[in-house]
Amino acid sequence: MAPAIELFGMKIYVFPLILLFAIFVCLLVYIVNEKYDIRYISTFILWLNTGKYQEENPIKVEGYSAHDIVELANFLDGAGVFNFLITLRERPEKAKGYIKDGFKIK
Repeated sequence: MAPAIELFGMKIYVFPLILLFAIFVCLLVYIVNEKYDIRYISTFILWLNTGKYQEENPIKVEGYSAHDIVELANFLDGAGVFNFLITLRERPEKAKGYIKDGFKIK
């Protein structure tokens, strides 16, 4: 008989739970490594905690840092700036078009 734990009156078998947890961790690691560079996340968390952008060795994408983007588009908050950096990384031509057009809002 497989080991089980009782939680809220339900019997939960440990091995399937461990398997689901392992799949979740693998999926999370894949998403973070493939889609989002951990440096973006840590820099964004710095902005959330301090309201300031990283000054020493900032992340630069296509030559632009978060501080550069906020100077070009002062209406963007931190989330917008970091989303734009990701757009700049994934679709540089489109993002450079926004910069060239002065971030025109329709």
